[in-house]
Amino acid sequence: MNRGNGSEEERGRAVVARLGNYEIRHLLGKGGMGAVYLGVETHLGREVAVKVLRRSLSADPGFVERFTQEAQACARLNHPNIVRVHTVGQAGGRHFIVMEYVRGESLIARIQREGCLHWKQAVSITDQVAQGLAEAHRNGLIHRDIKPRNIIIEPSGRARILDFGLARAVQPPPGMAPTPSHLGTPLYMSPEQCRAGVVTPLSDLYSLGVTLFEMLSGHVPFMADSPEAILSLIIEQPFPRLEQALPGVMLPVRQALAGLVMKDPAARYPSAEMLARDCQAILSGTPLEFRADINSLYGTPLPDPVALRTEGPRASTARPGNDTARGVVGALQAALASRLRQFLRRR
Repeated sequence: MNRGNGSEEERGRAVVARLGNYEIRHLLGKGGMGAVYLGVETHLGREVAVKVLRRSLSADPGFVERFTQEAQACARLNHPNIVRVHTVGQAGGRHFIVMEYVRGESLIARIQREGCLHWKQAVSITDQVAQGLAEAHRNGLIHRDIKPRNIIIEPSGRARILDFGLARAVQPPPGMAPTPSHLGTPLYMSPEQCRAGVVTPLSDLYSLGVTLFEMLSGHVPFMADSPEAILSLIIEQPFPRLEQALPGVMLPVRQALAGLVMKDPAARYPSAEMLARDCQAILSGTPLEFRADINSLYGTPLPDPVALRTEGPRASTARPGNDTARGVVGALQAALASRLRQFLRRR
């Protein structure tokens, strides 16, 4: 199924409804943007996943416009490691997006079931997700919320990315301080996202690195007793020492992981394409193309947010003298803390 959220009772509860040309069968899961249902496209008879926006979001014309634009951009993506978007629609005042229905289990469900994954399986999943990210990044789309819950593993073993680009729809307009509904999932956010709201393709790679760490260890790298403490750890504290956190994992895997989770984006893998090539190199036993200095992972400071860039992998968030980025940091961290409290209650 496309979602792992919700209880078995909720997922099995029949829902008889119709949205345009789609007959809604039953609930698959719930998320921050709304509910996902199993549906049938009546004129073709094919099963689809229908994400219905919350009424509060459907009532916001600005959000609906952004959501529609992003969904249309996502619909142009056609890659075996990305769950396809078929169309967007509206019926009875409700806005919805129709996606490919994928049978399988979420990566978070697999981690919770198995505790942690064998390094070969983890690297294979990372390779596949990197290939999907590479295709999207080539088309100018950033996921913004890569995490195990947004990765589905089919029975064949193929990994598929969910909700590609839709997180952009909930980003605030320029000049507006972020709110919890405008954010991704804090535990998987890059330091630059947490500190200055910067989102680039390299932010997706950091989130994929956290996901790889969780696959290998069974837990996220940063955890504390309060949301504020977790934000501080992500921004300020060194990443856990990989030789201690992952004692049974071979060095090339740890080197690839280090290349994903450097605090300084400039020290990370420069592209998802190179990451995919290195994952394949690990699986075939050949040398890595990108050699990260693992020791620098434990002492690399995060650059000042004003020096970071938002356009492309090296683009700037603010011009010198512009205090906008600094001014929203406090609001961003407070919003992240609120969002994280909600997230931790769900884990």
